[in-house]
Amino acid sequence: MARKILLGDGISAKIFSFYNPEYLRIAPEREAQIDVDEFQLSILLVRSEAVDNFFTDVGLPIPDELSVPIGYYINQLYHSGNPPVDVRAMVMDKKLSGMDRPLSLFKTEELVAEPYLTRSKDAMSTYQLKTPVLVQLLSDILRGKRDFVHDRVVHITDRSVTLSNGTEIEYSHLVSTIPAYIFWKVYEGRFAEQKVFHSFPMYVARMKRHIWDSAYPAIPDRVMCYFPERQFPFDRVRAVPELQGDELLIESPVSFDGSKELKGARIIRSYANIPPPRVMFLGRYAQWNPDVVVADVIRRSADKYSTEDIWSDQKAFNKRFVAYTPDAQYVQGVVKNYVLHMISEINSLLNTINWKIDATEQVKMEREKILEEWIDVFKFWLSIGHMFGFDVGDFERMYWDKSRRIEDKFSAQERKDDV
Repeated sequence: MARKILLGDGISAKIFSFYNPEYLRIAPEREAQIDVDEFQLSILLVRSEAVDNFFTDVGLPIPDELSVPIGYYINQLYHSGNPPVDVRAMVMDKKLSGMDRPLSLFKTEELVAEPYLTRSKDAMSTYQLKTPVLVQLLSDILRGKRDFVHDRVVHITDRSVTLSNGTEIEYSHLVSTIPAYIFWKVYEGRFAEQKVFHSFPMYVARMKRHIWDSAYPAIPDRVMCYFPERQFPFDRVRAVPELQGDELLIESPVSFDGSKELKGARIIRSYANIPPPRVMFLGRYAQWNPDVVVADVIRRSADKYSTEDIWSDQKAFNKRFVAYTPDAQYVQGVVKNYVLHMISEINSLLNTINWKIDATEQVKMEREKILEEWIDVFKFWLSIGHMFGFDVGDFERMYWDKSRRIEDKFSAQERKDDV
């Protein structure tokens, strides 16, 4: 009998297992980065409705908000606020530690993920809750209440996983929270291919405040401070007494006295990391996307009915302006208007890229703008389906039926070409 399977034992796996107890979790014991004390300290939760709901779900009162100011130290002076563009570039170059920056469709990664930033962008907004407390609570909740196989997966096909002891387990759906490069190393299905994942280690250490004050530059009592200059081996220091007591967390791209290495902890997004069918990648390292934060994992793990929510949200909004009726003439008129609007939105999407042959100026590709225009197209596309009375079940059934027919046609053509 096929099982739903979850790979991993890190923070992403624990959160997903909490919300989805039907999944069999498979992972070696205590080999996840979350088991490293210093790595736990590096995690901050983004304040959001999804995380608020998560605290309620695990039985915790929602912790108070905690604001962590951002600053940087350069030319022997501390400056408050998000570093300017030139200083951010220095920090990113330092983080890369000599590695050439791979090509990217959009702007380079920010120092602080956008969801963390307050409106002023000069501070990070999080919760007054120590990550080790949350990790321990999750572990206690899951202990003995979820199926957990303490073993390593050595082979993955499109139908099953094989453990190091030779046991083969068939799956109906697979959620992988393990690093992407490990997944693709053991995956042997029909979509297997060689992929390149860019990463570099992060070295972390904890230091007592009084030791820092006796040897290093003065920084505020609570701060996320960046050090762009090469004279300092570290690039970021965080002081948050409410979460770390009298210790500072120091992060560096190179080894320094007392540091602990976290292999591949810093990553550069891969656009080729697309999971095979019936597989979902969950978490920063599984998705190989540095913009993914724990709050994203919580939202995806809890949103079992996200498609239905999107479907009903748009339909409820449209009901203010249109009627859902079996009147064929009325429906066709509304659909005609939707199609025309969608064509207009597609044109707006087209204008976010460089497509004009005789253009005198280059269009700057902006990820958020492209995403917004794409969603505008989607909203009209979805609204057309609503007018015909199509529901989520219709969409899923026809999508998979059409995919099967296209795949059969493509495979038949491949066999014909081989003859």
